[in-house]
Amino acid sequence: MRRLFALLPVLSCQVAEAPRSPDAGEPAPRPVLSGVAPSATPSTFPTTTPSAAPEVPAPAACQAPSLTATDPRAGRDEEALAHCAFDRSDVPTLADRCGQPGADRPVALARLDEAVPPLDEATTARVRSLLAEGKRQGRSTNGFGLVGDSITASPKFLRPFTDPRLVQLSDEVRAALALPDGTTVIERFRRPLYGVLDAYVAPRAAKVGAPSFWALRPTPSRSPVGTLVRQLSPAVAIVMYGSNDATTNQPGLAELVTGFREHMTAIVDQLEAAGIVPVLSTIPPHTGDPARPLCDRFPGDLSNWRIAVQTNALSAAVAELACARALPLVDLRHGLDALSDAGIGPDGVHPNAHRGGAGKLDAQGLQCGYNLRNYLTLRMLRQLAPLLDAP
Repeated sequence: MRRLFALLPVLSCQVAEAPRSPDAGEPAPRPVLSGVAPSATPSTFPTTTPSAAPEVPAPAACQAPSLTATDPRAGRDEEALAHCAFDRSDVPTLADRCGQPGADRPVALARLDEAVPPLDEATTARVRSLLAEGKRQGRSTNGFGLVGDSITASPKFLRPFTDPRLVQLSDEVRAALALPDGTTVIERFRRPLYGVLDAYVAPRAAKVGAPSFWALRPTPSRSPVGTLVRQLSPAVAIVMYGSNDATTNQPGLAELVTGFREHMTAIVDQLEAAGIVPVLSTIPPHTGDPARPLCDRFPGDLSNWRIAVQTNALSAAVAELACARALPLVDLRHGLDALSDAGIGPDGVHPNAHRGGAGKLDAQGLQCGYNLRNYLTLRMLRQLAPLLDAP
């Protein structure tokens, strides 16, 4: 274990979180997983040229609960922009104390599990088709790739599960993550994916402040996604973007959503062509950055309300894309809606985490945003595990 963690400064990405809202205007960096040069690709990684992606199936029955939200703060159209639903009572007060005395709000596990509905017939067929293509291209079923912004780059997301000492499971959670052999899906993905590293600590195609288009530049093969495919060669990739895209001031909401949908579709296309199963995730709500005004002071002002509505619209676009392409979806937005302050920290952007660590998955830990995202992601991997292990 000491040897493994000694390698992390070299192989892991930069994960320091910004203390403010992510900056979508940041220029795209060199397209390399931080600390991993393209020329350092191990000879054991497949070099098969990706073939065309399997034919896109008919849309699945859409099972994204967040699409049915009716709360005024869930508005996602131009009409919602014109009617600010934020006031000072929305400013988080206990957001950094989730699961602690005075901020307790236990949530039934069954309610949280709604964010990871069972794979329907169309999605199961799609996953099997992509895994078959991935097998042809030599993808590894030992792990997964991670693609996203600071909420994915953070060491609070999944990294604790590389070390059993950092993990606490309630009996109910352990049963929800259990595999037929008596272990849990957590152990299933501790298998080496990158040298001696498992998927929890392997390099990520994720960067603080990254909008969706960052994953694709400058070219598909030399982009962060292309580097992830080439160097890690995972059978599955978990993708979450939108929080930074939503902080831009576009000519209109429709244009913002259209551009974001195009970027996300391109990411999905590239992963599928490589025989990798994209697992999409809706995004956390924007709950209020103290440095921004609550409502627009003038037309087009990037107030908290405008960013919240734009975040809602982009989250819905992710769910709709997953439904249209029959892809697995973690409806993180729906899960977070059950938590106090939506599981978001005092900056109104990043999820909070339990003081006992983001690997604490019990009644207290699951009141916190990162802990919940970890649980929901593991729940999805539990659903995918039998398909990954099928001959």
